[in-house]
Amino acid sequence: MLYTRLRTTRMWVSLLFTLGLLSGLFLYAAPGAQAHTNQSLEKAPVQLQISGMTATISNGIYTILFNSNGTGYSLIWHGKELIGPAKGFYSSVNGGTGFTPTQLLVTTNTPQMVDIAYISSWGELHYVVRSGLSGLYSYFIATGIGNVGEFRTLYRGDGSIFRNGYNADRMGPFPTLSDIQQATKLQDETFQLADGTVYTKYDWATYVADDLVHGVYGNGYGLWMISPSHEYFNGGPMKQELMVHVESSTGDGVVLNMLSASHFGTPAVTIPSGKIYGPWLVYFNNGNIPDAREQASKEVAQWPYKWLSNPAYPLARTTVSGILHLADGRPAAKATITLAQPGGDIYPQGADYIFYTQADADGRFRIPHVRPGSYSLYAYANGVRIGDVTDQYELDNVTVSGSYLNLGKLTWTPPSYGTLLWQIGKADRKADEFKLGNLPRQYGLFNDTPTDLTYTIGQSHPATDWYYAQTQAGTWTVDFNLKHAYSGTGHLTVALAGMSRTAAITVAVNGTAIGDFPAYTNDAAIYRSANQSGYYHLIPLTFPASLLQPGANTVTFQATNVSSGGGAMYDTIKLEVG
Repeated sequence: MLYTRLRTTRMWVSLLFTLGLLSGLFLYAAPGAQAHTNQSLEKAPVQLQISGMTATISNGIYTILFNSNGTGYSLIWHGKELIGPAKGFYSSVNGGTGFTPTQLLVTTNTPQMVDIAYISSWGELHYVVRSGLSGLYSYFIATGIGNVGEFRTLYRGDGSIFRNGYNADRMGPFPTLSDIQQATKLQDETFQLADGTVYTKYDWATYVADDLVHGVYGNGYGLWMISPSHEYFNGGPMKQELMVHVESSTGDGVVLNMLSASHFGTPAVTIPSGKIYGPWLVYFNNGNIPDAREQASKEVAQWPYKWLSNPAYPLARTTVSGILHLADGRPAAKATITLAQPGGDIYPQGADYIFYTQADADGRFRIPHVRPGSYSLYAYANGVRIGDVTDQYELDNVTVSGSYLNLGKLTWTPPSYGTLLWQIGKADRKADEFKLGNLPRQYGLFNDTPTDLTYTIGQSHPATDWYYAQTQAGTWTVDFNLKHAYSGTGHLTVALAGMSRTAAITVAVNGTAIGDFPAYTNDAAIYRSANQSGYYHLIPLTFPASLLQPGANTVTFQATNVSSGGGAMYDTIKLEVG
């Protein structure tokens, strides 16, 4: 099957990286480019030419030309035009509204650095060229951009050059424009090719938290997006976004920088005046992936950039640390720790700045480079030793200032209902421990789940007997045995990793209905190739424990109405009494 081949390919890619073999395997040396390394030339001074609203900037390694719309329409790197017929470097809102500047401002013009800003009613879009560096920095300072579902910058190169894509999860060739034009369109930017395989840009999405570098490459050239900090993106640590793809109407190789976007369920965000996005680096090289990764590591080490002096970008940052334990004494091992705004839900946030890390095995955490301000500290389980905890920790009114802030030992007291009878999966807000959930992203996995399923506690296993999502009308049954009856209250906690389109599911204990899954807003995750998460939801259901009986028992999840490509994606299910 296709997903088996993809999984095997991904395993080999990981192994090659481990062995350090990709340096030679993916170095495409174009004629005349073999001798070039990006920092091998003497540092030539940066030169700027302005004519009205157009600009030309060169640093001896590359020359880039901008038109009056602030679009980079020509990039000559070591004598080679890399944009050519492609659309170039530009910005847009909500997929279609383009950036329309009315002013070009030069903020810095020295032999070491040029910083120009195209200014519109949205804000200031800056481009920065530095001496000796084979890359273009950019950043954006918002003024009146307002409420947006999608705000992005795009870097589209010549599709005849950039034939391959790379991100944290996937690498390899794109189909040709001819392949796509002859294909059958299944949904937006999703095509069944003549050989039966499916190409979709959604397969090339990944978690922003995992994104060190992504880009397109081929024929001796590479175009890479490096974001040394994720603090300005929306959605927090569970945010997924598109990274690279081939444009289906032109064949351009596309590198995306989705600054604030609504894919996979994150809602629109009202961007306040004064918020700064970036800086990020658009890096140019000879297609060498290890070199791009090395440059990304260098950029991370330099964050925050000392060369940028702007009130919206404080250089004085704080390292926030602490240790988190549960009330029962367990350390919050590997918990995801986040600094964001109050309100309980991180995923819809994005107007401000979000910082996150993962605690170590002892519950200790350290978040560097936090901007001064007031935050709430959140924590949720990431499996491991606290995979039974579906609750989220929140500490409000955390004032960040100075060089260091040690919060000391914090205690997390999640609800406890007495006796845990059983649990399927682990609490980590993902479905990766379930069948099909550990495969590479791919369109159509929702067609491979069963209508009916029986999972027997003590015999069945999450990886083989419970699927990542319930996407067909039918009944999934959990069979389990109890030694005696119970009194009091039963607590069935259903943690959903996502919910797409319509999925009407009724939950029953021994034939008695105890609740329904709410009709959540469509997160579009399942039919857009996401098989680990979308928008997380927690559903606590209670019932009289007397419904349970000695001997055989069942909990059923009956789906009566599921849209094509829709369904409920599971994180974990646990049954407690007390």
